[in-house]
Amino acid sequence: MRPSFVQGFVALVAIQVVFAAPAPQSVSKTSRCGPSYGLTCSGSSFGDCCSHASYCGSTSDYCDKKKGCQAGWGKCDLTSPSFSASPKPAAGPKVSEDGQCGKNSGASCTGSKFGDCCR
Repeated sequence: MRPSFVQGFVALVAIQVVFAAPAPQSVSKTSRCGPSYGLTCSGSSFGDCCSHASYCGSTSDYCDKKKGCQAGWGKCDLTSPSFSASPKPAAGPKVSEDGQCGKNSGASCTGSKFGDCCR
């Protein structure tokens, strides 16, 4: 018996649905995200937004859809209070402008664009 057009169409749709289902995403532990890494920022300690450059964060540079936030790999929300302003470092050493920090530089990376770790 030859399959009908409708049976063939139903089989094709079923195959597409099976292969189109998104795979579960692991939460980023390295700050990298997006389709190249298969990692989401939702629930990440680096922030819930995945930037156009595939890094997790929580400021407008990461979360603003107009700046390329990747909605499928984290949150992209212009009204989120978590990114209304960059985190401010506690009173203490100046914030590093070049990624150098510690005793010799007199600067801290906490709150810098380099993250909270020194190189």
